[in-house]
Amino acid sequence: MSGVGAGARGGRRRSGGRDGWATRTALIAAAAIALACLAWVAVSPGTATPEAAARAVSETLRCPTCLGESVADSTSPVAVAMREEVERQVEAGRDADAVRGWFAERYGDEVLLAPPPRGAGWIAWAAPVAIGGIAVALLAAGARGGRRGRAVAIAVAAVLLCAAGAAAAGALREARPAAPDTAAATSPEVLREAVDRSPGDAGLRIALGMAQAHQGSLTEAAAELEAAWRLRPGDAQTGFLLADVLLRDGQLAAAGRTLDEVLAGDPHHGPALLLRGTMLWRDGDERAARLLERFVELHPEDPAASEARALLSAPRTAAGAGGAGQRSAPDRSELRVGLIEWAVEVDADSVRAGEVTVVVTNAGASAHRLVVEGVAGHWETPLLHPGESHELTIRTEEGETLTMGCSVRGHEAHGPRELVRVTR
Repeated sequence: MSGVGAGARGGRRRSGGRDGWATRTALIAAAAIALACLAWVAVSPGTATPEAAARAVSETLRCPTCLGESVADSTSPVAVAMREEVERQVEAGRDADAVRGWFAERYGDEVLLAPPPRGAGWIAWAAPVAIGGIAVALLAAGARGGRRGRAVAIAVAAVLLCAAGAAAAGALREARPAAPDTAAATSPEVLREAVDRSPGDAGLRIALGMAQAHQGSLTEAAAELEAAWRLRPGDAQTGFLLADVLLRDGQLAAAGRTLDEVLAGDPHHGPALLLRGTMLWRDGDERAARLLERFVELHPEDPAASEARALLSAPRTAAGAGGAGQRSAPDRSELRVGLIEWAVEVDADSVRAGEVTVVVTNAGASAHRLVVEGVAGHWETPLLHPGESHELTIRTEEGETLTMGCSVRGHEAHGPRELVRVTR
């Protein structure tokens, strides 16, 4: 009997030893996995700061007075005002979708460069909750079992809780607004083939025109947008896009006529009121004040309203009030230059050699920086906001040609670069 009892006790000890070894192994493995997951979650990007969140939202908004630029990257006063509005709303606690919706109500859906995240987002948030629930259930079941069952339940629950944490971190990352992927945009070549197959599709022509404009092919872009406008007669947004591209292509008269047609059909179209009013303000036309005042009256909360008020109160200089196409002979030492969007207007075809004072006035709706390049050197103004002026003193040599253009990022590739000859 004693031998049998001893054998049974020995078997229990060996079984208990095996159970203990399995329990320790499971707990050590679970602890290692849990620690690894916690470390991964800790180093994963957390909730964005207000500044980063505002930047992310601004990257998904299109500057309404720019070409192919986001509000985050544009130097336009309108974009600056929009960035400030985004920052105010983010600091007030509004989420990205609410901020984008606020701008879409005022500018239309075209202001959105990237749509808000949709689809299976709820799954990302439901997954960690479900996994955590399973882990709790396992712990409860293990508590009613033996030591070995509890050990295994704890190990599995630790792994599941780790997975829940990882899933939650992933859901946080997915919830952040993503910047638009401009590199993934459809190429003009692909869109050209699509338009050739469906020439009556106005949406395809608009997409092709904007893609061409983004690459700097402004004349071709204007042709596509004009065709789209014929397919959508009376559509104010299509007409505004056409006028915007015409203006950047240097076709000021055509842009003005297009904006007049847009406003005839929709006298409350804010972007058209602002752009046409700015163009007329540059030309010293008395209609400018009426259009800009209407813009401020109809859209007092628009981020660009303060810029319109600034134009109404700013004095127009000779460069802004001289009128398009008017050129007067400058003094021997003075040359007047006007910055009109991406184009440069100079009041003379030539200047005399020697010391020349260049009087630069920004008569456009965006911030610009004039660059003058010649044999004797390179000169550049500071960043000039609408209505601001600056004087440059440069040296010229007989027979050379001065080259003038805007150096703001994204502007230098658009519009004609003005050339001025230097005579004796």
